[in-house]
Amino acid sequence: MQERRRGGSKPCGMRRLPLLLTVLLATLAALAALPAEGAGAAVLDGKKRKEHTFQLSLADPQVHVLAETAENPIDASPETTGQCAKPRCYSVPFTVRPARGVSPRTPLSVRIAWTLPTTRLWLLVQDVTKKTPATKGECFSFFVTGGTSAVVRIPSLNPQRKYAVWVTVQQLAAPDTVTGSISYPAKHRVGANPGPSPTELFLNGCNA
Repeated sequence: MQERRRGGSKPCGMRRLPLLLTVLLATLAALAALPAEGAGAAVLDGKKRKEHTFQLSLADPQVHVLAETAENPIDASPETTGQCAKPRCYSVPFTVRPARGVSPRTPLSVRIAWTLPTTRLWLLVQDVTKKTPATKGECFSFFVTGGTSAVVRIPSLNPQRKYAVWVTVQQLAAPDTVTGSISYPAKHRVGANPGPSPTELFLNGCNA
């Protein structure tokens, strides 16, 4: 018969079990903290986290002629009702929670850039707290050719509400990649819209 250990001490393998469990739980917690595609909304506080970057892969060639030529595009209506889905529309959710010392009136900006001048995109910032989204800022691509970026700047956002950046495809001749950033406080500058007439200028002068 095996002699019992003095003091009733446990075998070495049993002593190691709590340590292994501690390491395993710590590893799982670290993995859960890593950002992943499709994860929850980014939270920007203007101090510890001032920017959220994202990337979108556009792979389905498409064109929406009416949305590009009509002043009040009929086929673009799903984009502002939250019913538009991939591969036409892409949503990046976020919220703002000003840290101590950050004014609730702090402005926010969004910039997207793409590669091909034949790609035409719309950029919107939507309040998605309720079932029907409300547009807080927008950048349309009416009559703008050769552009590869767009910027929207919002004077301030309500920390109690939920928001999303919407990127909608109006024309995609070939696969393209969109890189974007949401900055709080705002750091992106908007440029004048090069439309051929004043009636085609947008409120935010958004085509950078």
